[in-house]
Amino acid sequence: MRVVWVLMLTLFASMLYAQTKPPDACTILFAQDVEKVLGTGYQRSPFNGTASDNSVCAYTKDKANVAGITIVVSPDIANGLLQMQKQFAQGGRKITPIEGGGENAFLAEAVNPLTHQPVLTIHFGKGSWHCVMDVKTDGKSNPDAEQKLVKLAYPRLP
Repeated sequence: MRVVWVLMLTLFASMLYAQTKPPDACTILFAQDVEKVLGTGYQRSPFNGTASDNSVCAYTKDKANVAGITIVVSPDIANGLLQMQKQFAQGGRKITPIEGGGENAFLAEAVNPLTHQPVLTIHFGKGSWHCVMDVKTDGKSNPDAEQKLVKLAYPRLP
């Protein structure tokens, strides 16, 4: 009887873990998406991976041309994105709502303190998944490409 309980608890724990572990980000953002939006020559980064609370997938052409997505566990993404917008705005960041990335998706603008270049990222998500899309072309943020990639990736989120 004790073995049955241990097996049941193990199964239950694995089911909870499966629900909180993010999907492999490379199953959400495909190499074909990046090539469709940015052109050829992008390779999947060797630094991609999934941990217990996040998953990262990036495609690089060279140091100045990178497209990537990060997926983080978030219990209530729509409310979480709305709260994040408020926090970013209070911190002086420019926030622009976007379409195609779910409820409360937005483009956030900040300034890299080292390069003083603008950094633009799109925050979007579905269910328990908070995603950040970041695209650099020629070393600069490319929000148009980010938005196109978000529209391709968003429907693949579980």
